[in-house]
Amino acid sequence: MEIKSLSNSTEEEICQAFNEPFADYVIPMHLPFERFHSVAKRRGADFELSVGAYEGKKLVGFVINARDNWNRTETIYDCFTGIIPDYRAKGIGKQLLEKKF
Repeated sequence: MEIKSLSNSTEEEICQAFNEPFADYVIPMHLPFERFHSVAKRRGADFELSVGAYEGKKLVGFVINARDNWNRTETIYDCFTGIIPDYRAKGIGKQLLEKKF
């Protein structure tokens, strides 16, 4: 497992990894690429500030961050987080949140 920036992943790869964690919810969620792109853009997603967990070349988890001002202070915040089902309960979320660049 390697934790690294999402800056080298395509938005299509990130979209696929986004849909997998939410497919097994009580009310499953699936965003087609165009919708994912629109929502990510609206929320200010910045893939340069975001991290992913990779098993080989497969993106299995992510924290997608955005940057904005809050109370006149530049702030980076989490706008999407997900771990695909087969990789849950393995500490990946913690590793993603602790990754420093």
